[in-house]
Amino acid sequence: AVVSTQSTGADTIIESNLSWVKNGTSPTFMNSRDYNSVIDLTIGNQNGLEILENWSVSKEFTNSDHRYIIFNIEVDTKDKIAKRIEKNTDWELYRNHISHFNKLTELAATKIHDQNDLDTITSDMTEELIRCWKLSCPLIFIYKKLKPPPWFTASVKEAQSMSGNNSKS
Repeated sequence: AVVSTQSTGADTIIESNLSWVKNGTSPTFMNSRDYNSVIDLTIGNQNGLEILENWSVSKEFTNSDHRYIIFNIEVDTKDKIAKRIEKNTDWELYRNHISHFNKLTELAATKIHDQNDLDTITSDMTEELIRCWKLSCPLIFIYKKLKPPPWFTASVKEAQSMSGNNSKS
C-alpha cells in the first residue's frame, strides 16, 4: 500500500495558523451551464480576521465565471499616532513658505525695546517657522498595535544588539 505524505490545502491552512475569513453561501463561481459553486475562498491570519469587515460576493458582472469577493479593511484610528519625520521634509517648499510669509518679515523688522519684546518676537517667529515646516513635512500615522514580525525572535534581537544595529522593528 502506498501512503500519501502530501498534505491537503486544508492541512496547510491549519498548520500555517490561517483560517477562512468567510465561507458564505452565495456562489462565487457561476458558469453558462448553470453550474454554481462556493469555490473561491478568502483566507487570512488572525490579524487579517480582526480588520476584515463586510465580506460579500458581488452581483456585479465580471466577464468571468468567478464573481468578485469584496470586503472592507477597517483600522481603528484610535490606535494610531500622528507624526512628522524630519527627513521627509521638502526643504525647497519650506524655504518657499518662509520667503512668502509676510509675518516673518514683519517680526524681523519689529523694534525690540526690552526682554519682554524679545521673548514675544522669538516666540512668534518660532511659531511661524514651525507652521512653515508643518506645511512642508507630511504628517504620517504610525499604528500603536503593530506587532513585530514572527521572525523577529529573541535570538534575532540579541544578534542585532551584538552587531551594533540598535534600530527597532
